[in-house]
Order: sequence, then C-alpha cells, then structure tokens
Amino acid sequence: MSKRDGGTAARRDAMRIVSQFERDGFVAVENVQRAEFGVWDRVTPSWIILTALQIALRLRGDNSDASTELIPAGSVSKISPENLERIIDALRGDVAEVEEVVRRDLISLDSVVRMLVAVTNLDAMSDEEIGFIFRHAEKFCQEALELQERSSVGDAVGGPRDIDEVNLSAEYFSDLGGLRIRVLPEAELQPMRADGEIVAVTVVQAGTAIQLQAFRTSDESSWASIRGQMLSRLHALGATAQEWVGLAGIEIRAAVPGDIGGRSILQSIRVLGFDGPGWVLRGIISGTGAAEESDDEWAYEVFAGTVVDHTFRPSAGGSSIVLRWPPSV
Repeated sequence: MSKRDGGTAARRDAMRIVSQFERDGFVAVENVQRAEFGVWDRVTPSWIILTALQIALRLRGDNSDASTELIPAGSVSKISPENLERIIDALRGDVAEVEEVVRRDLISLDSVVRMLVAVTNLDAMSDEEIGFIFRHAEKFCQEALELQERSSVGDAVGGPRDIDEVNLSAEYFSDLGGLRIRVLPEAELQPMRADGEIVAVTVVQAGTAIQLQAFRTSDESSWASIRGQMLSRLHALGATAQEWVGLAGIEIRAAVPGDIGGRSILQSIRVLGFDGPGWVLRGIISGTGAAEESDDEWAYEVFAGTVVDHTFRPSAGGSSIVLRWPPSV
C-alpha cells in the first residue's frame, strides 16, 4: 500500500480515535497504538489529528475577535490554562514555545485529541465540517511528506534557488544581476542604494512589500546567525520580536516602533531567510502581508521564486551581493 493510500486509511483511523475519545473521555489503549504518535516518516492517524487541530485553531482565529481566547481557559480538562496557552502558541508557530512545550513534554496524543474535541464542540461543528478539516489535514500531511522525500533526493520544488540550479531559458525573470526575480506584471520593483550601489530591491504589490537582499557567506555565517543578530537589533530598538515557524521556515515576526505625522505606531514586519551555497537571501515583508492575522502567501511566493547569483559583481562595501539597475528581462 502506498503512503498516499495509507494516508486515506490513516484518516479513517484518526476520525475513529477522536470519536472514541468523545464517547468515552479517554483514548483507548488499542487506539494509542493505532495512532502511532511521534511517527513522521509516513502519514499516521496522530499526525492527521495534530494537523486537524492546527487547522481548527486557525479557522477559529479567523472567525474570532482578536481579544477572544482561541480556547477559553478551563474548557479543556486535565490541561492547565498556562499549558493550554503554551501549546496553542506552539501549534501556531512560536519557536520559543515549541521548545518549551517539548522541554515540558506537554504534547501527547491525549492532549491533542482533548483540544481538538474542545474546539469542535466550542464551534458546534457539524460532521461535514469536521470531515472537511480532516480531509485537508490529510492532504497537508501527504504534501509535507512528498516535499520531504523530494528534498532528500535533491529534487526540492521550493526555493529560493542558486543560479546553477535553474534553467533560465525555461522561466521568465527580471534580471538584476545578483538576483533573478520572476516576472510579476502587477508588481513594482524599487531599488535600494547604499554607498552608490544597488544592494537590495523591494517588490511591491497592492498593500504588501518584500525587500530582497542577498549576502555572501562564510562558514561562520548563516541564516541562523543573521537571525540572532537581527533579533538583538530589533530588541535594542524597542521592538517586540520572536522567532516563528512560517511558510519559509523559521522567520522573525516583529512589531517595530515608528512615527507617522507625530503619532507613534507599531509597524509589523516579517523577516525571512534562506541558506544557499555560499549565500543567504533575506526577505523583509511589510504592509498588509506582514500583519499578525495575515495569511497572504504572495510575498512568500516571491521569496521562494527568487534566484541568487553570488558570483555577480562583489560589493565594495561588504558582503552584500550587488544588483544591476535597471533590470533586464
């Protein structure tokens, strides 16, 4: 049986496990074994249940007021309000809370099923709505597994990519020398200059912008080290900033103090990063796509579609990979 077919069987088992818990108030021993909690190399009932909970939390957040608790304290038995909040933040992508939840061993099959049942009851979900969530959860698990398998054999479909990995004649790019950006008819490209050189470009569409800048790296530098430096700088500026698991991997989400017309504001930004062979690409999202509640994927798609040529003309001022302006197509 293929993993995809196994996933279909796993979805049926996942729904049976949740139904049995809702009926009896605990996960039966045989279902603990059937769930295969902690197994990630194939689609399992427990992985589907965990993903279904993440989807249900996201849907609940989209349909609730910002001040409303995703799961009210006391609505999930055997999980303290403090631990419940930690688990929710971890499931939404807060890296620090993920580490804390793992350290405290707060995630288990029992806690995940308990929380999922609580959410479906709070929202009075119909069987059809619950089935919809489980189908999408299974699909997500299958796609994540397939991407993992492609990555392990060097056939990743994501990005960003190095210029040596791309057939430039098969795709349409705006050629900026150090960067190639997929042609986006409705987007505007704005150069950023430093010391007389173009070192970054901002791609703007509607109310969202992403600034792209690539750097040459040494053995000591990586997105992880750059991320740590940026967190320190943001905190020094009085910003609230934290690591978050997003569509491009571990990113920074921050609210940076600013001023508009004498009025103090907090500007939301997201900082993405990717390690390539001899380079790091950084993307800074601002505008509506960086808002806390935004699930707009446009800026992430721009970032993932970018190609880096770290052999292009070096910068006289440092590690930045210089860009050509105006771009050619």
